[in-house]
Amino acid sequence: MKAYKVYSVIILLIVIISPFIIVSSQSSEDVIGTNSTITQLLGEIVYLYDHGVNVSQLVNKLNYAVKLEQEGNITASSLIISQLQENISALMPSAESNYYKIIALKIIEIILLLSIPVLTYVFLPRIYLSIWYRSRRKWLVKKK
Repeated sequence: MKAYKVYSVIILLIVIISPFIIVSSQSSEDVIGTNSTITQLLGEIVYLYDHGVNVSQLVNKLNYAVKLEQEGNITASSLIISQLQENISALMPSAESNYYKIIALKIIEIILLLSIPVLTYVFLPRIYLSIWYRSRRKWLVKKK
């Protein structure tokens, strides 16, 4: 019972302190928050990821561009960002078709999983009887 009280106090403290943490993190200025191009690219990369596109290389390039910008090498960073914009714009049309393919495959998988009990109900007795008749085909019934 004492552990319950300790956990409730900890949760209460987290609830009380969390708004202050959120406000302080929003007021701090970092490279991603000040550069709207990078945040836009990050949003587009998240969109591509949500639609099933492999974005690991894009994330690595964006991370490298942010590091270069933090180090002060803005020309190299802007070059990488422009390459990223081209790559993302090339991947956008394939993201929609890929997303619809994933949805269709999930629907087909659900239908197949739901059909297993129905198919078992229909075909298992028939298969069992067929095997039973075949195994006892040569049996003879004796008269008394």
